[in-house]
Amino acid sequence: MPKKSLLAFLLCLLLACPTPLATLAAESDMDGEVLAPAFAVFDLADPETFIYAKNPDRRIYPASTTKIMTCILAIELCGDLNEPVEVPDVATRLKSTNTLMGLKRGEVLPLIDLLYGMMLPSGNDAAIAVAYHFAEDVEQFAVLMNEKAAELGMENTNFVNASGVFKGQHYSTARDMARLSAYAMQNETFRKIVSTGEYTVPANEARSNELHLVNTNRLVSDPEDSKFYYEYAVGCKTGSTEKGGKCLVAAAEKDGVTLVAVLMGVLEGGGKSERIRRCFSDSKMMFETIYETMYATVTAEELGLSSYQAETTVAHSRLNDPGNGLLQMFADFSGQSVTLPGEVIAALQADSSRTTAEITLPEAGVSAPVREGDVLGQVTLFYGDRVLFSGELLAARSIEAYDPADEPSPSPAPAASPSPAPQNPGPPNPGFLRYGLLALPVLLIAAILIALVRRRKQH
Repeated sequence: MPKKSLLAFLLCLLLACPTPLATLAAESDMDGEVLAPAFAVFDLADPETFIYAKNPDRRIYPASTTKIMTCILAIELCGDLNEPVEVPDVATRLKSTNTLMGLKRGEVLPLIDLLYGMMLPSGNDAAIAVAYHFAEDVEQFAVLMNEKAAELGMENTNFVNASGVFKGQHYSTARDMARLSAYAMQNETFRKIVSTGEYTVPANEARSNELHLVNTNRLVSDPEDSKFYYEYAVGCKTGSTEKGGKCLVAAAEKDGVTLVAVLMGVLEGGGKSERIRRCFSDSKMMFETIYETMYATVTAEELGLSSYQAETTVAHSRLNDPGNGLLQMFADFSGQSVTLPGEVIAALQADSSRTTAEITLPEAGVSAPVREGDVLGQVTLFYGDRVLFSGELLAARSIEAYDPADEPSPSPAPAASPSPAPQNPGPPNPGFLRYGLLALPVLLIAAILIALVRRRKQH
């Protein structure tokens, strides 16, 4: 079968039989394939749904993957990534069993250099320097770490130091570390640091030599011909302690889909070097399997989402505008494509209205005049937290600006009526005088009779 026909067949099969990712996590055969006793793999767009998982709630010792929290916390707390940090003496007196960046006593260097020194070669000295910079000591910085952990819903985690050196009360779970990693990987500065293979810190007054830092995550830093190098790797952090075993949080991005694998507590399976190599190869294997079998690339047309319409009210439009200033806007997503899990593709094809839109228009709104086809703003289409398509919002018609001439003419004032001339009352009515004179005697007689009656009653 030709390759194109095979790919088309596989895509049809994937779309016809989508398997919920949550079901895959429960039914996967990765339990026997992955060496780590506790692990979880997820899509960054849906971090609470595990694609593969085993013992995600088992207590583990996170070792230097702890530095994920230290790094993201420092990024959020700092006012400037280049702010100077003075290295405390305690950071330069660590035993040789520690992984080190190579800091010297009295050294002052930008915070960003310390973050690279902490996340690439896993420098415990850099982690301590960061902790002292933002708190009085490591213990107080751990308080900040635990506050952030609670904020992120890391219910089964407790940090007691910034570097991850083994302590019995310094623990977490694969699920909690997944939540932390999902949060940190959304920060562009963090993502840039952990996706860097090598970094050079220049010499300074306290240190005459440059520091050449190499990422311990071989998925990122190995030569391209290495079996551990993964071209889509974008982070994140290794970890290792005698009692906690080998740990790895790995991240990859392909076709707009970011996957994160959290592998914890590898204490068995060959020598120490072999165990961390298995973490690299196991995460790479899971990434490749997921990308190849659970995701497919589809166009906007195939999802029934090739266009989008919205409306807005245009200010200062003409009074005689046929739509009273109401304007239809549209975006054309034709030709755009997106890579999605099979279950999401099936859901959208069954009901394309399950999307949400984020529209960006000028802060002051849209004002006339508007010409048909004008770019008015931007729209991004989502399915849950997944970005599907984005494009420009265009005006569907023209709207003219307000014209004072459209105002109705004022009605003319009515003409003033002439005041009526005062009327002469004329002579008194003779009929009125006649009847008045006739009634007068009658009234006098009545008064006399009333007076006589009252006098008789008195006697």
